[in-house]
Amino acid sequence: MSTLVVARPEETVSAVVERGLGKAKDPTTTAAAADVVPTTDNRTSPSTVGDQVTVTPAPSTTACVPRAAGATVSTVPGSTPVYDPNSEIAPLDPSEVACDGQIDVLVVGDSTGRGFSNGLGRLRDPMLRIWDRTILGCSLGDEKCPDWRVVWREAVATIQPEVAVMYLNPVPDIHGVDDADFLSPKGIAQHEAALDEAATLLSANGAALIMTMPAVPKRPNALLYCDGHGTDSVCDPRWVDSWRRSVRTVAARHGGGARHQGLHRFASGKGSARPDGLHFTVGALTELARWSRGAIDQAYRASHPG
Repeated sequence: MSTLVVARPEETVSAVVERGLGKAKDPTTTAAAADVVPTTDNRTSPSTVGDQVTVTPAPSTTACVPRAAGATVSTVPGSTPVYDPNSEIAPLDPSEVACDGQIDVLVVGDSTGRGFSNGLGRLRDPMLRIWDRTILGCSLGDEKCPDWRVVWREAVATIQPEVAVMYLNPVPDIHGVDDADFLSPKGIAQHEAALDEAATLLSANGAALIMTMPAVPKRPNALLYCDGHGTDSVCDPRWVDSWRRSVRTVAARHGGGARHQGLHRFASGKGSARPDGLHFTVGALTELARWSRGAIDQAYRASHPG
């Protein structure tokens, strides 16, 4: 009699992340005043020429970089230099003190969105203030997740962002929806209705909106996130392609106030930059942030002409 032994990792990346990595603390008024760092009398203002982002001086006001208290970074057992689960610790909120010309960027989504907000933070760009309101394992669903409508509405009302980034992967179980088959006409209509509602909510205060189009999870490692199913799951290229089309459709409905960004184009050139098949490495997250920086500027200028 033979015995089949299947080797499985002691803990998946998802389990490590879900085990309680820190959530961002809101800023406090008392800490804010002490954390303002003055710089020079001239600030810089980014502009875009073609595909290149250039920086030109802008006179008058004094720039500053309000800082939050340093984040506590824990060591996760089994982490490697290739993939660092600490990149999914929610960054601390900025100080309550804002500086002239800074852009408040709200990021919503799941753990991949949290990685993106960490990448933006690693740029240490004095013109960006990053507000992370991602929820690990959640974005538009599922029924066990907090209602994104409540969480995001509160974030928009409190933060008053100038740019909102909706960093989503395909969602087969939308919170509060009796989900139809993912690729059915009814299912696609449900996806577009949820994306449209989310886009309207996130841009309610006039914020520009960036909607990401995800990359297909890389096999075989990403199958850990799909219960081992390469088809009829979020690992199915057909599902991802359908979701991208829905994102493009909804962005077009919102006109100049929304744009879509193809993360699949970035991911296609990164080789092994997603060692677990889904999440980018720390280095790739920083590259992704640089790659996305021009889109943030363009979105901001489109919604704040002049």
